[in-house]
Amino acid sequence: MKKITVYLLILFAGVSCTENNLIDSGIAEGNLPDKTIYQYLQSDDYNWALTVEMINHAGLTDIFNGDDPNYEEIMFMGLTSHSIRRWLYDQNLETIADTDPAICRQILLNHVFTDVYLRDETPTRQDDGVFITSIGGAEIQLFSEENIDPVYGVGPVFLKFNSADGIKVRDAQIASADIQPSNGVVHSMHYDYLIDKL
Repeated sequence: MKKITVYLLILFAGVSCTENNLIDSGIAEGNLPDKTIYQYLQSDDYNWALTVEMINHAGLTDIFNGDDPNYEEIMFMGLTSHSIRRWLYDQNLETIADTDPAICRQILLNHVFTDVYLRDETPTRQDDGVFITSIGGAEIQLFSEENIDPVYGVGPVFLKFNSADGIKVRDAQIASADIQPSNGVVHSMHYDYLIDKL
């Protein structure tokens, strides 16, 4: 009986491992010359619905659409809907409409920069990265960091930032870098990023 059970398990394992178990999500396309940052955010409700709502509530659509002549090109450290939802929960609020537009504006502008850096153009942590100031006045140290595998000697390059004081924000990791709409760059933050610490 034990042999039959073992044979059945092996047969089941062999049959269940087919190409249908693979979900090919394709190759990520970061170059989006036909969309502004605002249009890109509107195109992905799962990640950005609350972000778009917050931009509208704060009256910042002109900056994210590239319509403000002072900010024709920007870099946005993208605050995802998941981070915003957590912030709302922490504030005991249910919707963006319940928030103060001025607070939303400040949070967003703290994450918008006129200095635009792609991941591979950003100095490493060992080279002290680059210190830049957002439109909202938040100062950060932006840097790249390679996670080198000790066996193979290669690994992924991450983009991260610290608040300039090195205290408020430490090693905030960007989940998806170098999304390039027509008016700048979006670096999408991890879902667990705390949006009001910067």
